[in-house]
Amino acid sequence: MTPEQILRKRLEQQREWVSLPVEEGAAPLRVSVRRPYATDLTQFAGGAITVEQVVQCVEAWEGFTEATFLGSAIGSDEPVEFNRELWADYVRDNPEAYVAVSRGLVDGVMRAADRLKALRGN
Repeated sequence: MTPEQILRKRLEQQREWVSLPVEEGAAPLRVSVRRPYATDLTQFAGGAITVEQVVQCVEAWEGFTEATFLGSAIGSDEPVEFNRELWADYVRDNPEAYVAVSRGLVDGVMRAADRLKALRGN
């Protein structure tokens, strides 16, 4: 494998999908969350995840349409390409999404910390 291929595979290992809460009958929404590097885990030592960390850790989404952002009276069911500014706007105005991603991020950080402890023999 080339270094680029190896890096791509490593980054894939750091990602997981988190489902977001939606209204009953609504299409599912989910986001791809990349956990932080081991050297960045100290940022999460207190356990509190900031909205900025939630904004930065999300790298993709599925199920988001114009209607997700504008409501079905204005927006269509046309898929919307991931955009970090739009994600930041959405998550700041949807505390349920913030909580879901925060929990997913904490879970990923805990698993990464456990793997580090196992590697060190602690």
